[in-house]
Amino acid sequence: MRSSALEVPLLPLPGGLGTAADRTALEPLWEQARRIPLYTSGRAHRRLRHELRDAFTRESVDAWRPSIRKVADASVTDCLPAGRAEVVADIGKPVLREVMAEVVGIPPDARAEFGHWAHATVRAGAFGSPQWSDALLAEVTGAVTSIDRLIGEVVADARAVPAGSVLARALERRRHGEGISDQEISANARALYTAGVYTTTYLIAAAAYFLFRDSTVLEQARQDRRGLAKVVRETLRFACPAVETALRRATRDVVINGETIRRGQFVRTVLLRASRDPSRFPEPDVFNHERPRQGRELVFGAGPHICLGNHLATAVTEEICGVLAAPEYNARLAEPHPVFRRRPAVPVMWGPEWVHLELGP
Repeated sequence: MRSSALEVPLLPLPGGLGTAADRTALEPLWEQARRIPLYTSGRAHRRLRHELRDAFTRESVDAWRPSIRKVADASVTDCLPAGRAEVVADIGKPVLREVMAEVVGIPPDARAEFGHWAHATVRAGAFGSPQWSDALLAEVTGAVTSIDRLIGEVVADARAVPAGSVLARALERRRHGEGISDQEISANARALYTAGVYTTTYLIAAAAYFLFRDSTVLEQARQDRRGLAKVVRETLRFACPAVETALRRATRDVVINGETIRRGQFVRTVLLRASRDPSRFPEPDVFNHERPRQGRELVFGAGPHICLGNHLATAVTEEICGVLAAPEYNARLAEPHPVFRRRPAVPVMWGPEWVHLELGP
């Protein structure tokens, strides 16, 4: 993942799938991918990372923690009358949608619409499948146009943009003659929002499961906040939500670990297996939150494409699990217990689709 010989390719729209009209209609969505860091390299990549990184530094994320905790606490409180909570649907997704909208910079009165449009664009992944339809094409293309229009309105009148957000920092740079274009802001607002919601959901669910399945671990986390951080860190290793890295393509012949990869060949790194490597992790198939830390977690990648939101994903998970573990909620694991599986729409993601908790007396 660190080798300069491997790039993240921006693959073209599948030529043999869909109609010519479908591909023409979807081209703006594919074109936007050229304006996000994942699919850029060299000087363009460094410029975009530099413009976007400030909202995701460890210091910036620490400043977001109180608001993350407040949103999480409100979500759990809303579940108290029912005496139950489902971590993914009732807590994880609602909190992530609110947090990511705040961090990206979407004004409060536009968040519901923006969230709907952003999630609609993800459905473009059904292109060429039996689920694809003219109605879905209209939904996806309409969502792209609507996001572009909304971002244009926000940029024109930035008074409601949350301070410290990606948009706020980008607009501040513009006042100093720098900053990214409207098209880049729009593309990255959507990409950062959906990446934050989709990739972190499984991490939250898995960490909550490992926290509540063992009363000893739960009690340690309640007594010492550092114990909670250890649970999240070990979840990143043991139940790595990203099964694989994004596809890489060799830009030249290169030898990695004794294997020759030829120019143009595609490579995937199986992160889940690497995180269970017995030569690096003693008893790798045992969840042990007291395991000594051994460098950076593999799930966030490495090199120039390391996950921009790695600190934020970890902080959101810690804060949500911290609220759930609060003694006043008396949360405990309820049946049916979760099953870890790949997400059908995003098969590189893996984890529990639900975690049921009982709340209260």
